Amino acid sequence: MILSLRVLFLSLLGLGGVQAAPSLYSTGPDEPTAYVRFVNTAEHSAQLGKDSVVLAGQSATAFQPVRAGHPLDGVIMMGAQRLTLQDQPAEGQFLTIVLPAKQAADSQVSRFLDPVDDFNAAKASVTLYNAATTCSQASLSVQGRDLRLVQGVVPGKLARRQINPAQLALAVACEDGRAPIALPASGLLQAGERYSVIVYESAQSAVQALWLQDGMQD
Repeated sequence: MILSLRVLFLSLLGLGGVQAAPSLYSTGPDEPTAYVRFVNTAEHSAQLGKDSVVLAGQSATAFQPVRAGHPLDGVIMMGAQRLTLQDQPAEGQFLTIVLPAKQAADSQVSRFLDPVDDFNAAKASVTLYNAATTCSQASLSVQGRDLRLVQGVVPGKLARRQINPAQLALAVACEDGRAPIALPASGLLQAGERYSVIVYESAQSAVQALWLQDGMQD
């Protein structure tokens, strides 16, 4: 099993591999709301929902509002692979659905439910999501310093850190003795902004990471 770290950058504010997409789900003005985003880690595109909205390879959507407490009832097509969604996020929850890079009969999406109840307009927020089963404990650190922002994140889990706005060079690693790999997209982390690092396995079983600046769809 290859275990190397390759870093890719996506910004949910209009840079890199982020695409604008029509709303996948409808909500009424008085309905309790949850939010969902899709991250496609594969190199090929995926089709989302009954309207077959195309999400390009190694791309992500912004968080979109959905009706809280109702199943998404979604279908994802990735080549010949068909994945179904029955997720039912609660009011106020933020659901991140990570599409697998591998096309295999047993491939599954990774799901992360995040209550996002600790917003602080004076701080930047960084969340590490571990969608790589071969990365037993993922960590996020500041390059060149013995300072870990987040550590010990096991597969299928996430962890968040609130930090003061700063110009930081960050690195992500698995706890396997390898040196951390730089995130070239890191830099000025701004107050009131939310950032995500998603660790996943490529089609070649290499561990990779996506750096996202979170955004909301209008």
